[in-house]
Amino acid sequence: MEKPKYKLDFEIYACFDIKKDITIDMLDGSKIVLNKSKTINKGSVFFEMDTLDQKKAEEDGKFRVNYFLNCMLVALNIDNLVPPKFPKEPELLNPEQFKDMPKTVYKDYSISFDIVATLEEKRVMDASTFANKLNSVDSEKQTIIRKCLFWLRKGAEATDDERFTYRWISLEALLAIIQKNSTEKMLSIMLNNYLKNEKAKEIFEKNKQTIVELSEANLIGWKRAKYSEKLKETLKQQSDFKAIMTKATLCIFEVRNRLFHRGEIMPLIAGCNSLLRDLTREVLIGILGL
Repeated sequence: MEKPKYKLDFEIYACFDIKKDITIDMLDGSKIVLNKSKTINKGSVFFEMDTLDQKKAEEDGKFRVNYFLNCMLVALNIDNLVPPKFPKEPELLNPEQFKDMPKTVYKDYSISFDIVATLEEKRVMDASTFANKLNSVDSEKQTIIRKCLFWLRKGAEATDDERFTYRWISLEALLAIIQKNSTEKMLSIMLNNYLKNEKAKEIFEKNKQTIVELSEANLIGWKRAKYSEKLKETLKQQSDFKAIMTKATLCIFEVRNRLFHRGEIMPLIAGCNSLLRDLTREVLIGILGL
């Protein structure tokens, strides 16, 4: 029997310059279309369900759109996101197949969305590749990465110290892939396993000022671990960028400890936000083997 087919429209305000309609086919059989636009970007998600409950269709459609936006967040390395707007309820595309069956309807609500970026078809395809690769890995790894994406998205919607908190949690969520150990040890193992040295160099060049500031911040952790001092020594080598990023991440760990355990909001947090975003993105890509 044919399944109910739905279309849910969404809007992204003042964000992308889309030169032509872009269609993204997802592994689950759904399809996302981003329409040509320069100001208010409009798109639609097309999908099937086993129900004629319009509320459930709306929830499923929103989940699919937000999931793809989460993948775009990583693939495009976007810094800011707020929720998309869904202007109307989902549309049943094949009603003639179910004309004698009861349907559940409801009234919709909407919220705003704002990104400032240029969107090219290739970059959308990068997000599609990321989403489809994620759907192909084992369920345990999927669960871990989806949790990471959830917190990464929360960080993109937040500001200042809240953004730092969410981005740290998104990175720390990935530690579930590593066998149990201390947080410091797991961070080192994760970065060594999944961060490519050439990407570590790119992150270093982009965030050099913040990394230098971390090395000069006299950050000392549990058991008197001299995080800043160790980072400063590693910086003198200027060759092993994975080692530099590992030491910098441990410095951020201490910035996190001071915020979480002492309520201390260090001026370093703003720079750490960008560094955390870039680190989490590249580790995610490394885990998925992209």
